[in-house]
Amino acid sequence: MANQQRPSDVWQLCEWAVNMVPPTVAKMQTLLGTPMMEDPQTPGRWEGGPTRLGPSLAVTSSVIAVRDGTWLFAAINFEPPPCISVEMVKAHYPAVELSYGPTGHSVYETFGWEVRHEWGALRFGIRVKDDCLATIALEPATAPQPGDAARRPPR
Repeated sequence: MANQQRPSDVWQLCEWAVNMVPPTVAKMQTLLGTPMMEDPQTPGRWEGGPTRLGPSLAVTSSVIAVRDGTWLFAAINFEPPPCISVEMVKAHYPAVELSYGPTGHSVYETFGWEVRHEWGALRFGIRVKDDCLATIALEPATAPQPGDAARRPPR
């Protein structure tokens, strides 16, 4: 990231995201090449807007939550053409495991797949509506509790 290059596909994005752990607002801005703005209604939640990283990687939004100098999670939503299936994720990350499923409240929900690391997990969100990868997220080993306001999905 020092030479200001950015990832050009989802697999590079995953690799670079893992390499930036622990994530910070500054690291997210450098990785994505877009400013992160603090949400005035949720202090400690920083959101980034759309940006194009490469011909097959358009980021639609990003978010990082930080409390007392510690990251709570970071997520990047994107629209990679063509569709990246869970089988493709498994081919790149054979240790990936299903961690959660949809609740049935929306077609925009995801199946969550994750690869565990010493520091936490790299998560993959596969959309229910089309079975395509739509989100990657970094979660520390001590994830925030359910109901934490900073955990709202990126807008």
